[in-house]
Amino acid sequence: MTKRAKVGYGNPPKGSQFRKGQSGNPQGRPKGSKNLATLLRLECDRIVTVMEGGKRRQYHKGALLARIQIDKALKGDVRAFTAVHAILAKEGLSGSGSSKSPAAAESEIPDEVYDQILAALIAESGEKKK
Repeated sequence: MTKRAKVGYGNPPKGSQFRKGQSGNPQGRPKGSKNLATLLRLECDRIVTVMEGGKRRQYHKGALLARIQIDKALKGDVRAFTAVHAILAKEGLSGSGSSKSPAAAESEIPDEVYDQILAALIAESGEKKK
């Protein structure tokens, strides 16, 4: 008498199971391929040479990206300001809010004034769109 393998819920027949080393999705994502976040992180870590004040300086692309975005925000670009503000708030570095970081405590602008400036910039961007 031969013993029969238990077949049922959670116990598929041995003949229909995948062989060892065989994928259930052979045309799926190849091993070693990177997702978008990894590719973005690698690209931000890449170093580029930039002419600054007649001298060559080397920066990481991510640092240049942050620098450009902050410069735009300081020049009055509302979209750049809200993007920078959102990132700072997410990281807990914003001057407004209940969580006080050491950097926010040393800010020269009081929280109330900071919030008024932000509200004025948002209102100004709404007027420009109309």
